[in-house]
Amino acid sequence: MHPCGVRWKDSASRTMISAVAAGAGTGGESAERRNCSARKSRAKARPGPASVVRWGRIISGSELIRLVRRLGKERRGGSGDDLVTRLVTPNADGEALTFQEAGSFFILPVAAGNETTRNAIAHALRLFTEFPEQRRLLMADFEGRIAGAVEEVVRHSTPVIHFRRNVTRDCELNGAPLKKGDMVVLLCSSANRDEAVFTDPDAFDITRSPDPHVGFGGPGPHYCLGVHLARREVTVMLRKLFTRLPDIRATGDPDRLASSFSNGIKRLPFDFTPPAPDA
Repeated sequence: MHPCGVRWKDSASRTMISAVAAGAGTGGESAERRNCSARKSRAKARPGPASVVRWGRIISGSELIRLVRRLGKERRGGSGDDLVTRLVTPNADGEALTFQEAGSFFILPVAAGNETTRNAIAHALRLFTEFPEQRRLLMADFEGRIAGAVEEVVRHSTPVIHFRRNVTRDCELNGAPLKKGDMVVLLCSSANRDEAVFTDPDAFDITRSPDPHVGFGGPGPHYCLGVHLARREVTVMLRKLFTRLPDIRATGDPDRLASSFSNGIKRLPFDFTPPAPDA
């Protein structure tokens, strides 16, 4: 048994952290130890006030920035193919991130990418358990249908519920006048169930095409920076799970995160038949 215990969210979280660590060249094993320690710290902080949890996150973020800054100083100008080296080593135009910028950059895949992608994976298991015909359809041609399945999981679950934006110029949207400086809320979960865009929007259909959801944001500068990594992570996780543990399934309702921003799953009970040991 894993030293932190085994839960669905922990399993998904370890996958995300290890992928980011591999790209940074920090080593998956050390990343897993830090991730395990972070989960234990969060568990200890849960009974306390919200300020304790926020302080723990600030400390973790500061430690990550210091780690990447140190790695950047060690690797600038090197020939390594890891992401830290590429970010801090000047390109052909002489452009490079400062050590502080590189450290702040890694907050995005570790925090934003980790939380959203592992929630998408948890929702995927829930959805394929609730809709077994979609699972059979996927497994009948996994490589041919997994891309559409990932998009439909993200649309149907919408891991990020909303974003807030500032209006940059006077305009009109669907008959509503907006002034420069107005604050607006983008309800991604509502847009992903828009009857004017999606046929039978409440249905989970991995063959839906086109599937113009906004689960990764809308087009433009705010489109998800880690979209390709997120798609790859969900694809790899589902391929491994459904081929190695073909009967894995959720066995109860998810324990949902109480949040108006993140459609998160804290815990999801699941079961499977252990594979036979290798001969």
